[in-house]
Amino acid sequence: MNYDVCYNNTFTSTDEIIWAKLLQVDPAVIKHTKLNNKQVYKLSKPLPFGDYLVMVQQNGPNAWPTWKIVSQKDLKKARVR
Repeated sequence: MNYDVCYNNTFTSTDEIIWAKLLQVDPAVIKHTKLNNKQVYKLSKPLPFGDYLVMVQQNGPNAWPTWKIVSQKDLKKARVR
């Protein structure tokens, strides 16, 4: 078993763990969101949760941001706090 402490998930094989390159997103995809190209990336391989990585929180200029995996339809709801 493989355990991801960040998402409290258990994986039966390493193939299920999130290993993906982050790709730049086509500006047309995020045009109608309040996100910019530094706050959203496309994953090189889709996951069951979605295929975009979105910054959902940034607590100051020197803090580590919080990210979430979402589907393309959920990009419209995504906001950075």
